[in-house]
Amino acid sequence: MTNSVPMADILLVVGVTLLVALVFGEAFERAGVPALVGEIAAGLVLGPSVVGLIEYGETFAVFGIIDAALLLSFRR
Repeated sequence: MTNSVPMADILLVVGVTLLVALVFGEAFERAGVPALVGEIAAGLVLGPSVVGLIEYGETFAVFGIIDAALLLSFRR
C-alpha cells in the first residue's frame, strides 16, 4: 500500500498557499513590484527550502505544471 496524503491535507496546503500568494502579491504590488514576483516569492518561502510547508511530491508536481500552463496562458 502506498503512503497517500489525505485530501483534507492537500486542500489545506493549497488554500494556505493561495492565501499567502495573494497576500505577498498584494504587498509587492503596493511596493511597486509586479504581483507575480510576490506570488513567486510566496512559493519560495513556503517551499521546502525555507518553511517547508509544501513538500515536493507527485501531487504538487501536477499542480506546478497546471499553474505554469495557466500562468503562461492567462497572465496580463
